[in-house]
Amino acid sequence: MSPLDTNRRLAELLGWTSISHAGFELRGLPPDAQRWGLHEGRIPDWTGAWCACGPLMVEYLQRIAQRPYRATAGAVGLMAIMRDRIAAGGGDEAARRAIVDAMIEVLEAGG
Repeated sequence: MSPLDTNRRLAELLGWTSISHAGFELRGLPPDAQRWGLHEGRIPDWTGAWCACGPLMVEYLQRIAQRPYRATAGAVGLMAIMRDRIAAGGGDEAARRAIVDAMIEVLEAGG
């Protein structure tokens, strides 16, 4: 799955609606849009930026580890998600992708 598709799936699981592509980013309505009178906004780039990935990592994950050739992330009771550092383009990207994939797994499991 591409980083954009991964971000889209996580946004759907977090309650974003009316998601659309706008160049190399995603836009949509945040989960509480109607309640707060919010308009369409940019969906965070969880796979591409630590400032977006970090807060969700703290909320949903219990473990993360960097190894020489892979990054792992997971939650209690779920198998760790691993990303190949070389295929992902480097350690930072591999770690963010592992974190976002693990978050998706947690949310799909009802967490």
